[in-house]
Amino acid sequence: MFGPAARQMVQAWAGVLRRSEAAPATWRTKAPAAIEATSVSGACDAVATDGQVRRQGLQLAAAVELSRWAEPFDAWAAIRRAWSTVRDQGGGAAQARTAALRALEAQWDGVRVCDATALPEPAIVAAGDFSSPARWADAEFQHQWQRYVVDCCDRLEEALEASAAGGDARQQ
Repeated sequence: MFGPAARQMVQAWAGVLRRSEAAPATWRTKAPAAIEATSVSGACDAVATDGQVRRQGLQLAAAVELSRWAEPFDAWAAIRRAWSTVRDQGGGAAQARTAALRALEAQWDGVRVCDATALPEPAIVAAGDFSSPARWADAEFQHQWQRYVVDCCDRLEEALEASAAGGDARQQ
């Protein structure tokens, strides 16, 4: 009496074990390699060591902040988070750049410049095409922040290539 019931229970338990092993195996095949995740993190750290990247983002934020007392928007942190999330999930360079652009677009698309003197130099947009200095400053800001995102993403991609080429999986 216990024999058939025990055999049925062992077979059921074996099925549970097979299914529990199949789920992580499927995840492992879809997940990026550990070396990729550590390389992405290393690329972000390498670019962040140059304080100029963060300063440029804060300079852009200063042009549109409404109050001197407002907490400045950390554009570099938003770019880093968006770019690394896509790259950690196995996305490509173009997808990561798009995510970074969208992250800043959510904050800065269509904002008005409050302090044109805070805009980075040299200017990208010719001032003669606008009816007022304010309209020029707004257009200049839109071009500047988009260029800033592209430059940051390019630097991140270069650092990612360098970190991936510079070590083996054991070092990572």
